[in-house]
Amino acid sequence: MRYHSLDKPRAILLILTQTGIVAAILIARALLNQGICDPETIVRLSCVSLLLHSLWMLCSWKKIGNELFSPYMLFATSVFVFNAGQTCLEIVGLNRNGLLGGQVSESILAQTLLLVLYALSVMHLGALIAMTTKAHSEPRTMSHIPDVAVRRAAVVLFIVALIPSLVVAERAVSLVENGGYSALYQAESGIGVSAAPAVLSGFLMPSGFLLLAGSGRNRWSRVFACVLIGSYILLQMFLGFRGVAVVVLAAFLWLWHRAIRRLPTLVPVLVLAAVAVLVLPLVGITRNSAGSDRISLTAWENAYASIDNPAVAILSEMGGSMIAPAYTIRFVPTDHAYELGSSYAYGVLSLIPNLFWPVHPAAEHSPSKWLVEKAEPATARAGGGLGYSVIAEAYLNFGFLGAGVPMVLLGWGIGRLSRWTDVNYKVWKLGLVAIVLVPLLMYARAEAGNVLRGVVWYAGIPYFMVRLWPKRPLHWH
Repeated sequence: MRYHSLDKPRAILLILTQTGIVAAILIARALLNQGICDPETIVRLSCVSLLLHSLWMLCSWKKIGNELFSPYMLFATSVFVFNAGQTCLEIVGLNRNGLLGGQVSESILAQTLLLVLYALSVMHLGALIAMTTKAHSEPRTMSHIPDVAVRRAAVVLFIVALIPSLVVAERAVSLVENGGYSALYQAESGIGVSAAPAVLSGFLMPSGFLLLAGSGRNRWSRVFACVLIGSYILLQMFLGFRGVAVVVLAAFLWLWHRAIRRLPTLVPVLVLAAVAVLVLPLVGITRNSAGSDRISLTAWENAYASIDNPAVAILSEMGGSMIAPAYTIRFVPTDHAYELGSSYAYGVLSLIPNLFWPVHPAAEHSPSKWLVEKAEPATARAGGGLGYSVIAEAYLNFGFLGAGVPMVLLGWGIGRLSRWTDVNYKVWKLGLVAIVLVPLLMYARAEAGNVLRGVVWYAGIPYFMVRLWPKRPLHWH
């Protein structure tokens, strides 16, 4: 890949422009708090502003010399769709029951939209700042890691994960066939040794990414990796885990684009859009079905025909995740004090396996658990949830202004990751970035505890396996 040199004057101009956008949002919030602007006006202006800002993010990222199909833009798109997707429908009048279906007051809605706009703007500010510092490539003198060593590490991970994955998959398929998607959340979680299959099965998808990255000229390794990753995506779709399936697909497309063969920009966009419009609504409407209906072509056809507009339906559903920051603003700090970083600390604690606790402390103090129990206790008693949000967690810990701190750091970090992938073209490292992308993209509608384990365990362990693999000449193909 050709790397574009940085135009620093242009970067500084973009940063100053983005800073002005942040300042304008803070002024709008002050006007709302002072009663100078009414909530209804703020809601209308925020919807338009969120759409315009998303276009500005694309243009400014491209203008500064970056590729649009990058880890940062994938993450930014995920955050926008899940936290502001319904605003696009609101602008063109396609929200039948209004934003969030009227579940929160106009005042809370106005504050929520300003929070989302503020969080996205400071996140993008951090990403633009990340572009002003030089990205260091790996010294050429560093020992070379042959593709065959990467493939060996991938095969070891595959062997470790295969049996546990089959055990976990068989149990999950049995549950959804008998009780639908919701049965997965009502099943008891394992403790200690009984949790081992679930933990070890998590290495299956990373083994596929690492094998693809290290396939080199070995066509059969590439084919096997594609079959493995494709089977994983199809299984997640069957179980009803649409989000997992889509982010794995997005990470796969990015890895193929960077490590195997470059794709035209529209190809991944069209693939992901087609899956979103044609597949996700169908999975959503049928995933609570049990028994033969899950594999009945007639049932699928009838279910899809019942959807008025699949594109609107999926964007409305995904954008409904904005309920997490809305409810968080509603209850914090009036009914629940700011956590001042404690949710992030419990997220770090999630790195420790649940060896003896009846409920892992990170799960017990999960923001998503607190939210559903507080906002929708009936859903909580039924074993359901509302998910959470990277933006909601930032507000939960530090309030409106303070939410800018974790968001700007997140934007800076992922911006640096994107820039680093431009100058470090070691395919095995790109494979590790693809592994990291999966929990990272899920973070848009999750919490820190859901991300850290996916990054540290399932990317960190493969990293050390590859780096510590013997560097002597290898003859295994």
